[in-house]
Amino acid sequence: MKIAKVMGFMPGPYQRRHVWVKGSRISCFASVVIVTAIISFPAGAQNIGESAEQIRSKWESAHNSENAKEVAALYSEDAVLLIPNEEHVKGRAAIENLINSQIQEFGLSDLQITTDETQEVGDALLQSGTYTMKAKGPKGTVPVSGDWVTLLKKDADGNWRISRHIWNEDAPEAGPQ
Repeated sequence: MKIAKVMGFMPGPYQRRHVWVKGSRISCFASVVIVTAIISFPAGAQNIGESAEQIRSKWESAHNSENAKEVAALYSEDAVLLIPNEEHVKGRAAIENLINSQIQEFGLSDLQITTDETQEVGDALLQSGTYTMKAKGPKGTVPVSGDWVTLLKKDADGNWRISRHIWNEDAPEAGPQ
């Protein structure tokens, strides 16, 4: 069973988070690294990375609870979801419908999202990483994994929301299909 529509997204327990700030320099020496990191990030830069991780964490938790409405609430009203082998999904309501149908149709579970990088890009955040999860196939559970990228922007009420989201699926592993 090809799971081309399978939903992937943001990070899990063994995360590596990088917030790149223009002009930052961090030394190789451990003691200098800590001091330099604290000094070189402008006020709020660490909070930006934390905000992105909170969204990622909420996405993973809501998905694993099969709560498509809660997942969709993390997107802006005009968000666009770009997924493999499908038309672009536009708007929060359409995203909620898609996520709900994928969870139900494919029996998606045990989503773990890992963030590899978070970058501040102008007034937006660009975040990327990998995901793993399980899906039900005709002969049992199938492992699914892939990569994802999100663009987050602040909405009118000042909250970070996912504006654009794209993911892909790695080649299927051998196992029950």
